[in-house]
Amino acid sequence: MIFDPFNEAPIILMREKILLLEDDEALRGEVADSLEDVDQSLQIVQAANAIEAIEAARSTQFDLMITDVRMAGAKDGLGALAEVKKFCPAMHSIVMTGHMYEDRPEVRAMRCGTDFFLKKPFGLAKLSRAVQQVLETRQTQASLANQLKGFLNSAKRKLLRVTTGVSEVEEAEVHQERRLLFSAYFTA
Repeated sequence: MIFDPFNEAPIILMREKILLLEDDEALRGEVADSLEDVDQSLQIVQAANAIEAIEAARSTQFDLMITDVRMAGAKDGLGALAEVKKFCPAMHSIVMTGHMYEDRPEVRAMRCGTDFFLKKPFGLAKLSRAVQQVLETRQTQASLANQLKGFLNSAKRKLLRVTTGVSEVEEAEVHQERRLLFSAYFTA
């Protein structure tokens, strides 16, 4: 929490939550430490297998899931991602694998709606850039959705005023609202 000297209320910084599913303990720790070092606002929750990841996602809302593909157990990383996406469809994801040519995981990853695909070995700087890119895209999408929602609500209020006759709305104002609405729609 940060206190602003000009405002009595504390400023609460939002920490973006990342679920990291990797069965290799050393790599999992290295990735988590690297991401936290690069951006202190990231909160990393680690899972060693698909069951742990699914349970964590049921109890916490994550902004991003980073998963390896191959791992022991009934579900691999993509199976876990598909399961998590059933109850967290808006969550973004990054998939990483070292087995690109054996079982074509990129096709399965695309079916899960993966935002970014990394082939191992990769540098931690590349992973960090991918995380930042996906989180920025997520924020942009949320901002555009909120703008569009605001314009639609504004247009709805204007239409209600016109149809109920509560107040007169000048024709120029209605045309301006319509232009803003279409502009927001096409931008989104």
